[in-house]
Amino acid sequence: DVVLNPALAIQGTVTDADTGEPIPRFRLALGWPSSPSRPGKTDIQIRGIDRSSPGLSHTFSGGRFRHVLEESVMDGADDPRLMVLFEADGYQAHISRTIRYDEGVVTLDVSLQRTETLEVTVVDAVGRPAPGALIGLVTPGTHIVLGADGLTQPENEGFRAIHQADAEGRVKLQKDLTIERIVAVGNRGTLGLSETSWARLQSDAVLPLVPWGRIRGRVLGNPDALKGRVIIVNNRQERRVGFDLFLMTQTDAEGNFEFLQVPSGPIRVVECIGEHLLESRSKVISVSPDETREVTLGGRTRVTGHLTPPAGFQPERDGLWHVLLLGTGESESISGTNPGDSASLGPKQSARMLPAIVDVAGGFAVDAVEPGTYEVNAKWIRRPPAGQFPIETPGLLEPVAPIRVTVPENSGPIDLGEIRLKANTNAPAAKQ
Repeated sequence: DVVLNPALAIQGTVTDADTGEPIPRFRLALGWPSSPSRPGKTDIQIRGIDRSSPGLSHTFSGGRFRHVLEESVMDGADDPRLMVLFEADGYQAHISRTIRYDEGVVTLDVSLQRTETLEVTVVDAVGRPAPGALIGLVTPGTHIVLGADGLTQPENEGFRAIHQADAEGRVKLQKDLTIERIVAVGNRGTLGLSETSWARLQSDAVLPLVPWGRIRGRVLGNPDALKGRVIIVNNRQERRVGFDLFLMTQTDAEGNFEFLQVPSGPIRVVECIGEHLLESRSKVISVSPDETREVTLGGRTRVTGHLTPPAGFQPERDGLWHVLLLGTGESESISGTNPGDSASLGPKQSARMLPAIVDVAGGFAVDAVEPGTYEVNAKWIRRPPAGQFPIETPGLLEPVAPIRVTVPENSGPIDLGEIRLKANTNAPAAKQ
């Protein structure tokens, strides 16, 4: 027989730590433990009750609360756990202990400490108020993204992480010991960006926005395949905990692209391929306020070759050739050649995944290859199902031996010649 555990119910009181009096209005958010950003500290990934349970208010009154959970707030976990965030205006937030879903009725009596409130004024570069500016409070478990429309927060990832200033650029912020940094942009991404800390705002509550920079670029390659290349810009770091930059555009028919509002500092410009935006190649450049930086993605070398299957090979109707040059990482130390690039920064250019154009007979070409060392990923595959990357699809045919190619600086065309393939004995059989 299947034994079902009773639903988890959380209940309790929320009081003022100094007076012991019930707090008239407070907010609750449900979440789960997330990877800690600090040693010895468990962070919470939060989800507002009002978002995870439509029609149920996230605000409680009278100093008491009760909420019943019929299912986990985190999908797909083998051993899901719950954490609860308590918030009230004028008080420090409180995070509960980790709770198992089989604990039945859990009583949480919480005392909140009063905290400092600071009125901040956001201004543009010349000191004029920035009406409707957006201010993001970056704390463990939050995920704030700087995009084309300013600061945004993914659905079901908490609340009150982003505040909006009034018509005079003023906003009241509540001190929270978990705030790691504060970011601000103009309304709908205008004017510029600023990053600061609570300590700096305490000494000067005026937050000036640093004007945007601009990026204009070009992708090199086959002239017939330049239109519609997907280009994104993000932080130079692979991941900044709690705060990310993500801007996206596409190239025109000549391979040109442009970003008109980019924060200053080191920026990664990335060409992506496929519906899942796999990184093809990237370059790190340094952008200054009110500056336009030029950037070129791609090199000058064309790599070609020809795939030869084993004798007697009969291609399946749903099969296709798949050829990529995969960067080994050795190319990352090779600088680009744009005269406007900063020598101190590089700019670092990295080619990770360069797709080839392959004809039905197995002849292939990869255009605009940057200097570096690459592995040749060549195979005959069954057409992969939707959502599966061809690179992850087992090859029915694969090279007899691993192939590497090194592209030196100022290289001319490189022809790899014949690449002999063999049957992959470990490839799964075709479905009947």
